[in-house]
Amino acid sequence: MENLARGNRNLKIYGTGTAAGGVYEKVSVNGEAEIAGDLDCTHLKINGNCTFHGNVKAKLFRIAGNADVDGSISGDEIKILGALTVNGDCNAESFVAKGGFTIDGLLNAGKIDISPYGPCEVKEIGGETIHVRSRFRLFVGYNHLSSETIEGDDIHLEYTKAEVVRGNRVIIGPGCEIGLVEYKETFHQAKGVKVHESKKI
Repeated sequence: MENLARGNRNLKIYGTGTAAGGVYEKVSVNGEAEIAGDLDCTHLKINGNCTFHGNVKAKLFRIAGNADVDGSISGDEIKILGALTVNGDCNAESFVAKGGFTIDGLLNAGKIDISPYGPCEVKEIGGETIHVRSRFRLFVGYNHLSSETIEGDDIHLEYTKAEVVRGNRVIIGPGCEIGLVEYKETFHQAKGVKVHESKKI
């Protein structure tokens, strides 16, 4: 069943639908959808499953389901309450994740707050404030963050695996395995945490 409505520069898909990219005010998906081409909108809300064949630009991007993006994402506020896969980069002012995600490129945001509800993988992370906290410590093998490089001003990590962590103020909490920590001001690590090397720069 397909129910696709356009009006006042809004795009709504109910059930199963496909649509072309373009410029919209509000885009909402309730069901199963594919959007072909770059998308530029103010509000984007996914309740269900959506595949984007192109880049996505949205001031407010909320996922309560699954979203696959063939390109990159940019926006002011990105909130994940499900699963997100991005083949490119992800740029935002605020990135909040309570779910799982895979980002093949760079995650860059002023504020990054991640609570892994499943595997979270990203090649590189850059931000001002970066917090990673696990809510389900009984399943830490499944709920964790993996990244090659994490760089920011204030960094507080739990249940994170990273090759390099670089920041001004760095806290490495429980469940972490870090290759190298480089810090400018302060560095603290929890008891029993694996940090192979740390140095002040």
